[in-house]
Amino acid sequence: MSFIYKIENLSFSYDSKPGNKTVSDSVKKFELGPIDLEIKKGKLTSVLGRSGSGKTTLISILGLLRKHETGEIQINLEEVVDIKNLWARQKDIEQFRANHLGFALQKGELLPYLSVYENAALVSRFVNRPESEIKNSLDGLFDSFYAREKNDNLLEQVLDNKPLKVSQGQLQRAAVVRALANDPDIILADEPTGNLDLESGKEAMRIFRKIVIDNPKKSVIVVTHDVFLAAEFANEIIVIKNGLVKKIFISHDEYWLSDDERIENQHIVERITKELE
Repeated sequence: MSFIYKIENLSFSYDSKPGNKTVSDSVKKFELGPIDLEIKKGKLTSVLGRSGSGKTTLISILGLLRKHETGEIQINLEEVVDIKNLWARQKDIEQFRANHLGFALQKGELLPYLSVYENAALVSRFVNRPESEIKNSLDGLFDSFYAREKNDNLLEQVLDNKPLKVSQGQLQRAAVVRALANDPDIILADEPTGNLDLESGKEAMRIFRKIVIDNPKKSVIVVTHDVFLAAEFANEIIVIKNGLVKKIFISHDEYWLSDDERIENQHIVERITKELE
C-alpha cells in the first residue's frame, strides 16, 4: 500500500502555560515526537487523542502550517515531495497548500468580512479557477451539507450572511465545504464535527469516506475526539498520547486489527477508549 505521508523521527516543541495563564503559572514545554509513521494513500484516517495530546500540532505540521524542528516528512502525490525542500521558499509553501491541500480547521477560521459563500470560494479563486467551475463545485457541496436549510428555503440567506451571523453548526459546515471546494489531493480536518449535531457529523464523515472510495488518489485525515465516528467511518485510526503515536488500528470491514490482533467492531470503541486513558 503506497503512503500519502511518510514521517521519520519527527519532533516539534513549544512553550505553553497551563491553567488560566496567570503570572504564577509555570511555563510548560510541550513535545511532539519523536514520531515514525506512514499514513496510507487513498484512505480516511482518523487521528484520536485527548486534549493536549498533540493531534492538532501534528496535523498543522502535515498541512505545512507549522515547520517541524527535526526529522523528515515526505508527501506522495504524482511524485514524492520532501517537505523540507518546500520550506526553503514561502511562495512554494503557499502554492503547494493552495493546489494540493484542503483545510477544515477546528474553529472554522472563516474571514469575518466575507460571506459564507465567498469564504468557501476563496482558495479556488486564489488559484484562478474559472468562476463557472467554482459555482458548480460549491453548489453540489452546499446542497449536500445544507440540505436542511435548502428544504426550508434558507440556503441562499445563509450563504449571503457573514460568518458571525450564522450558527456554529452552519459555520463548521462552511469550513468543510471550503476544504473540499478546490478538489484537493489531501483533506486535513481538525475536529470538523465538533460543533455539528450527530446526524450532520455523520453526514460529514460519510462525505469524507465517499471521497476516498470514489477516488483512491485522494486522502482524508480527520483529527477528532469522537471515538464512535472514527470507528464507524475511518479506514485507519491513529491514537496519539503525550505527543507520541501509541497505537494504530486498521479496519478490515467487519473487524479491526492492531498488532495482528483481531478486534470485533463492538469492542473497538472500548479498546480505543482504553488506549486514550
